Amino acid sequence: SEVAKFSSVWFWRGSVWGGVMDGGEAAAPLSRREMREAERRLREELEDEKANLEEVIEQRRAAAVDTDAFVNGVPAISMIGDSDTSLQLTFEKLRKLKGHDGKVYDFHWSDDGVHLLTAAQDGHLIVWNCALGTKSVLVELDTPWVMACAFGPQNMGRRLVASGGLDNDCTIHDVTAAMDSDSIDTRVEKVTVLEGHKGNLSHCRFVGSHGGLFTASGDGEIWQWDINRPGEPVAKFTGHGGDVTSFDFFPGSENEFVSSSIDGMVKLWDARLPRPCVSTFKGHGLNDPAFQHSDELDVNKVVVHPGGDGFASCGADGTARMWSRCADQQIDQFWRTEGPDDPRSASYDDDCQTLAFSQSGRLLFVSSTRRVPEGQPEDLANVPAADADVNTVAIYDILTADRTTDFNIQKKTSRARITSLGVSPGGECLATAGFDGIVRLWGVNHKRSGPWRD
Repeated sequence: SEVAKFSSVWFWRGSVWGGVMDGGEAAAPLSRREMREAERRLREELEDEKANLEEVIEQRRAAAVDTDAFVNGVPAISMIGDSDTSLQLTFEKLRKLKGHDGKVYDFHWSDDGVHLLTAAQDGHLIVWNCALGTKSVLVELDTPWVMACAFGPQNMGRRLVASGGLDNDCTIHDVTAAMDSDSIDTRVEKVTVLEGHKGNLSHCRFVGSHGGLFTASGDGEIWQWDINRPGEPVAKFTGHGGDVTSFDFFPGSENEFVSSSIDGMVKLWDARLPRPCVSTFKGHGLNDPAFQHSDELDVNKVVVHPGGDGFASCGADGTARMWSRCADQQIDQFWRTEGPDDPRSASYDDDCQTLAFSQSGRLLFVSSTRRVPEGQPEDLANVPAADADVNTVAIYDILTADRTTDFNIQKKTSRARITSLGVSPGGECLATAGFDGIVRLWGVNHKRSGPWRD
């Protein structure tokens, strides 16, 4: 019938595209040119509506805050407390863990607080006993280009480790037998390989005790897996406009998490919802005219605050930022330099690679690499030589928004770029690793010998 003939376009544009006219007569179909023009007008209308909705969202975000995030350019959170509450910390190196022959790209603490899993581009995973400073397990991988690793929880009934990288796959190994040995052991079993991503595997984490695993990829997607049924992912989370660099789950939840991407955005997700992307947070150069290049928009890492009320991110614009889940927006910002007006901001190429919270959530550890241009005066750079990379961990007190201290933890060469840092689950030490292939354990004001010291 004529109605059936035009039903598809009638759904689109009613009186414009045809279908049924006001008088009940069937309208003549439009030409291809007219249809393209009508579609173009419709797209323009939808883009305008999208822009208006984004403006309404920003206005409602601002109205939801009970105080300004910034007062006269100063973070409002920095007005909390006074000099009596500031921390003065001194970090010292407890131990070096040497064993990799390539760049360490990732590590993950076991929930027992003693073992640490490291992944390096020598084609190996190593499980370390950090209390003793020894290797427990050595896993030989099929590819040397590993970029991510994860330790499975103890309550799974067996000790699993996951890894992946430029092969686009996530490989699961069982290291239970090897970890029960008194010396370094290579008795590992390959459990399964999770395939399907169209880009490199950038991050992975076990979730829950029933075989849940999440992976992030350079294809811009995050996938949820059940390793007991490894054929197809349980769910896919899409929405980022570039490589997903990391994600982190909120305490006590197997469904709510945040993710970061090179598109300059952090997204909040709830896997239980039909539309799982709950909110999108823009920053890291997107709203700053000083950062116009696409490589300065990368958000390299996002971590959830231990209290679960917010999260922090860091990026290629040289900043770390605090975000509030309740206020639905940024509440603080930490510059590696003293701010956008510091002459070093324009003279140095700062890049914040990764970050982590202390167990209490008061301290924020941020690693950064500062590229000092050739010919830059040494007194301004405050480094021994120009045209070199200075790799530093800065420690911020988020209660006062002050940088309590920072320390150069590796050689001032490009090989020593810091790729991973994290506090042990028991809070005994901070671990760092990078391009020199060495894992370092750090402690605060340790004055006596103990199991965490050489």
